Amino acid sequence: MSQGYKKIINISLFFYLILSIFLLIFKSTKLNDFSISEMLINYNGGLIARGFLGHLIFNIHEFLNINLIKLVLSVQIFFSVLYTFLLYKIFNKKNLLLTKLDVLILLLPTLLFFPIYEIEGLGRKEILIFITYCYLILRNKVPSKKITLIYSLAILPMLVLSWELTILYFPFYFIVFWTQYRVMSLIDSFKIFAIFLPGLLAFLILWFNPPDQNTLDVMCKTINCLGRALELENFNIHFAHFDYVHNKASFVNYFRFLIFFLLSYLPIYFYLKKIINTKINLFLVSKFSNLNYLFLLMIIPQLIIFIFALDWGRYLNILITMTYLLLIFFRTSNIIPNIREFKIFNLNEKYINFLIIIYCFSWYPKLLLWYDTGSFPILRLINRIKDISYNLII
Repeated sequence: MSQGYKKIINISLFFYLILSIFLLIFKSTKLNDFSISEMLINYNGGLIARGFLGHLIFNIHEFLNINLIKLVLSVQIFFSVLYTFLLYKIFNKKNLLLTKLDVLILLLPTLLFFPIYEIEGLGRKEILIFITYCYLILRNKVPSKKITLIYSLAILPMLVLSWELTILYFPFYFIVFWTQYRVMSLIDSFKIFAIFLPGLLAFLILWFNPPDQNTLDVMCKTINCLGRALELENFNIHFAHFDYVHNKASFVNYFRFLIFFLLSYLPIYFYLKKIINTKINLFLVSKFSNLNYLFLLMIIPQLIIFIFALDWGRYLNILITMTYLLLIFFRTSNIIPNIREFKIFNLNEKYINFLIIIYCFSWYPKLLLWYDTGSFPILRLINRIKDISYNLII
């Protein structure tokens, strides 16, 4: 039955790719698209957080004389294609036995299709984390020194310079290197820590050099803001606002997203709960009697951003995606066994299918913390595509 589930997942990946390209093209025509604004942040006015990728794009634009918006769109589409391809390679690995539970998790409205349902989350820089992490977990053997050095000296620092919040997700990369290198002692642990020192240094450089208004003004002037001046000027481009908690912080908003998290993590919890025999014989990691404790420990650093961020939907999407990819890594690395089949309260197959449909397609979190819960995302998506297509024809 695993082949049947692989077909469902592959079809889902195909639709994700087609829809992401279609919606990215549509988004690029809107002046209030934050994903384009974020991509355009650069170093023309001086050092600034999130400026590395934008500076690279801007220099390609000047060198090849390519329309800047079309260039950014091409980069976003390339990232979507690459991410989809890597997911396809992961889910079609021979040693990965897929079950109905994997279909349920992947189709959760907080995972693969979230940026399709909430298109303001599409084309954002977190896709760089997904891509680099997917590639790393595809290599479930001991990484070569070349790969390790590339991640240490180039990929991780460039991720931080492109999107400084990447540092919160370093624990996920850490556990992969830790596992692949079969760390058995404290000395070996320090060697793994060393991989992340250049990335940490890049973050500290940004932290102690926040941009001033002149930096923002010059950056906007060099690209003429392309109709996006307001978004760039007001964009939260420096993660140093620990004295600031937004006025949308309320019990109702927090409680709603706690429910979103529980609904999203519950299938992963059940999977890990069924794991009895593991092959984890690593320094400290083997001390976790229940792998849910390890996974929750990985999640804790990410909770920092929820205190200050407004777009909780995006960060919940990143959290659940990285958590599920970590679960896939453990399975493909033969650290934990694949579950042959997953039953829900020993229900009949047709009732299980009905529950999965309701669980995945009756609700979805909106992008911003204070927005009401969305309902029936597939219907909303169909209506949006109809409206976009109608406007394009006119």
